[in-house]
Amino acid sequence: MASTYVGDFANFVIAHGAPVIFLVIALESLGAPLPGETLLVAVGTAAGIRNADLLPLFLVAWAGAFLGDNAGYALGRWFGQKAIRKFGAHIGLTEARMAGFEGTFARYGVFIVVAARFVVPLRQLNGLIAGSLHMPWLRFAVANAFGAALWVGVWLFLSSRVTNLLAHLDKLHGVGIAALVLGALAIVTYGVVRYRRHKRG
Repeated sequence: MASTYVGDFANFVIAHGAPVIFLVIALESLGAPLPGETLLVAVGTAAGIRNADLLPLFLVAWAGAFLGDNAGYALGRWFGQKAIRKFGAHIGLTEARMAGFEGTFARYGVFIVVAARFVVPLRQLNGLIAGSLHMPWLRFAVANAFGAALWVGVWLFLSSRVTNLLAHLDKLHGVGIAALVLGALAIVTYGVVRYRRHKRG
């Protein structure tokens, strides 16, 4: 019964989950505290259960991540500096610190954008921060596209492959046990024969 429910859920995710996947990933990338990474693992697991093609799911999730981050970048570029000047002092963001952050982003911004995809809450604030610090949009877009592809691909692929592996092991469970038992018997028999020969000698 449980396996039937799991299979039905997997079918539903594969057939109708694209809008939800896109929306959740996009909103999380825009700054909303949503479980994007958990969703990717669930989608990859569903794909593994049904041996579904990962490419359409990858493209939907990647598009949500890329566009959400770019929307965050635009908001940061338009309103970030104004918000920092107005509220920054209350959270310790002085002009000197902001200048230091801008210098760091100027040197390592591409690596920060890519790596931030795998770190909460940097993933949610990635675009907002890059836009606020006036990182050139083209550089951000390229780094964001690569980071989003890496993040989505890793979680979809890993969860799908692990699910396939577990299903395969489950099918071979009986055969595996039999092989282990036979192997153990062979080792014990070999040991007994060697012991008797040694004793006779």
